[in-house]
Amino acid sequence: MSSKAIATHTIFLIAAITLFLLFTIISLWHWLDSIAVDTTQANCAAKLLNYCERWKLSGKDPGDWNEIQPDGCEKFDIHRPSSIDDCKMI
Repeated sequence: MSSKAIATHTIFLIAAITLFLLFTIISLWHWLDSIAVDTTQANCAAKLLNYCERWKLSGKDPGDWNEIQPDGCEKFDIHRPSSIDDCKMI
């Protein structure tokens, strides 16, 4: 085989492996994103704690309470804090 043929096959193999890895990473990312978090009192308490920690560290309301899993924490009487003072109870 000539060196041009070896280089062509090598480039093709590198491109094929790169595409396969990219497809695998994207598929895994979407699969992990689609996993639902169970709504339990412990998960909702962790959601509130993380929200308050981010609020305290940044100094402003993160504003993404409804975008963070789990949903439906109201049934455990855990609501989005309306002020930083609501986080002081933690």
